[in-house]
Amino acid sequence: DDFAFGATAGITLTPHKGTRIGLGWRSALTHELDGSFVTYVGGVVTGNVRGTAKLNLPDIVTLSINQAIAPNMRILGTIEWSRWSRFEELRVVSDAGATIAAIPTNWSDGWFFSVGGEYDLNRQVTLRAGAGYEISPVDDPTKRLTGIPDSDRIWLSLGGTYRLSEMTSLDFAYTHIFL
Repeated sequence: DDFAFGATAGITLTPHKGTRIGLGWRSALTHELDGSFVTYVGGVVTGNVRGTAKLNLPDIVTLSINQAIAPNMRILGTIEWSRWSRFEELRVVSDAGATIAAIPTNWSDGWFFSVGGEYDLNRQVTLRAGAGYEISPVDDPTKRLTGIPDSDRIWLSLGGTYRLSEMTSLDFAYTHIFL
């Protein structure tokens, strides 16, 4: 368990009516995780040592555009960069200061590209669809870690908004990710 503090910043530009451009940044986060490092041999616990592991999470920069192509239709696009190259290794150190495990990662930076559309069916209903492609920061099979991204992904999404009033709406969405 751990807490980490970071920052986010963003700006939205409207160069002309019907065009919105957003640029956002989220700072890197570093977690100092602590817990138990357990080893098993033949399904039997052979060691249980308290320790910590520093986890460096990436800073992220996102650039998006929302462009009206008709009074009731918009196209959307996003490019996102994640600086996973700062995640060089996962090192577990015992409370006594000895290295229990050092797992090299040496990941590359990650990229995400998406395009989508919105269609206002009427004043109450907006429909959405989109697709995305994510390039994994794990560019070599020897760099894979269980439970952490390890392949490129294709994202397909559908969704919509139902406006109950000027102040209240319901959003529905479904995303399927192909690895």
